[in-house]
Amino acid sequence: MLPVIEQLYQLPSFRKEVVSIDDDFFAGKNLEDSVLYQLKATFKSRESFDKPLNIKALANSIKKPEGGRMGENELIDVQEFINIFFDALESEVKGSKYQSLLENSFGGFLSYELISKGCSHSNYRSELFYTLGLTIRNFKNVNESLANFVEGEIIEEFLCDDCKEKKDYLKRTVIKNSSNHLIFTLKRVEFDLDTFTNTLNGEYFELPLTLNIQSYTQQHLSKNLGQKKDNDEESKEQYNSKPSSEFEYKLAGVIVYQGTMKYGKYYSVAQNREDGTWHKFDQKEISKFDPNDLPAETFGGKQSQNTCAYVAIYDRIAPEDQKDD
Repeated sequence: MLPVIEQLYQLPSFRKEVVSIDDDFFAGKNLEDSVLYQLKATFKSRESFDKPLNIKALANSIKKPEGGRMGENELIDVQEFINIFFDALESEVKGSKYQSLLENSFGGFLSYELISKGCSHSNYRSELFYTLGLTIRNFKNVNESLANFVEGEIIEEFLCDDCKEKKDYLKRTVIKNSSNHLIFTLKRVEFDLDTFTNTLNGEYFELPLTLNIQSYTQQHLSKNLGQKKDNDEESKEQYNSKPSSEFEYKLAGVIVYQGTMKYGKYYSVAQNREDGTWHKFDQKEISKFDPNDLPAETFGGKQSQNTCAYVAIYDRIAPEDQKDD
């Protein structure tokens, strides 16, 4: 879990929001059980950038789904940990003036769409996301996987509730809105149907240093389909013009796994957003990192010796202003 917390610490806007939370918010709470309080205390306690964060108290505040508490050295799937950790934070701030804490930095919206090919009756449903899972197998890089993510499928002869006739529909999921920080979780763990066990997919998968996500957004894909406006508010909203800068991102952090399905460790490499330098955050030490080593250290492949990226964090190059609570 340390690699995740180190990555979050490197985000100045998120770190500032956490440490500025009023002490009154925690009044009457058991501070040992408050994940948000312990995260704030962890961030504030860093005296030097030369040593890893002390996350012992934070780890002990996090409850595992099966019961018990996290240990600071517990090896847990990083994607599972992010979900548990974000769920705990979201639950704690729900209904308070800090309820947008996660959404401000990581919250985007996906649009689940059922688009008629034969009439004007289509359905759209939006859902908040903090991370996006990318398929690794058969794709060489983030762009190829994102293209597959939004491709969708044709459903033939689907009954239209309004026309009462069967039509062909395009069913797909696209990015409606994105956040200042995009967290991609890479699907490295796969289930082997022959052995009925999980296996580690360490094949090569490129993380581009810059990323333009416009081709995977509702705005871009809806225009290409030539969809027409109707009286549905959701349909109107998708045509709102967005500046090109909103879609431009740069790679700023990677969580790496080194090992096998049974044994291994996670560590982080991340850019200091304030001075641009890169560092490697291991369990016991912090060292300088050359971003030119990102391909060899994080992309996987035959030369990696089971060392590959599990999580990639991209920053919007021209970040939007934070939302007001």
